[in-house]
Amino acid sequence: MEDDSFQKDGETIRYQRAGLTPTGRCRGIDLEGQVVLPDDPPDEPKARRKRKAANAAEIAEADADPELVDALRTWRLEAARKKRWPAYTVLSNRALIAVAAAKPRSGEGLLAIPGIGPKTVKRYGGALLRIVAAAEESATRDPEQAVTTTGENVQVTQSRADEPAARGLPDRSGGVSDS
Repeated sequence: MEDDSFQKDGETIRYQRAGLTPTGRCRGIDLEGQVVLPDDPPDEPKARRKRKAANAAEIAEADADPELVDALRTWRLEAARKKRWPAYTVLSNRALIAVAAAKPRSGEGLLAIPGIGPKTVKRYGGALLRIVAAAEESATRDPEQAVTTTGENVQVTQSRADEPAARGLPDRSGGVSDS
């Protein structure tokens, strides 16, 4: 054992160094069954596995219908509250946006979305497909209609922009509403 030291940040750090003496090296110690440490560390670190980028992961929220995203988020929150779970455990934000962008029409279409597996389709597939179908139907009928969800039910409602008061027009009583 030798006492040694080094300088770091203006401070002297002392330690003891252990080593094999020249006499010990000459004795021919049998190292069989002993752990032998390598002299040098490996040249290259192990390559880390990269995750595959999912197609749906690349979908931006801008690619998804905002009204459908809102309807899906509302449904997800209600479904999570019923089970007393956090909303992200029902459906992740990424999967929710992918559903709104892909607008699947079947269980197989849902399974093609990363983040949605057989259990999710079994539990929530019917509700997801109804919400998507209602949004598609309302978009083809009248783009001013909004899709809302309550539990398992899907409702299509007229947007407030079509109400006279929302546009600053006189209501039926003849006056202008100030809402």
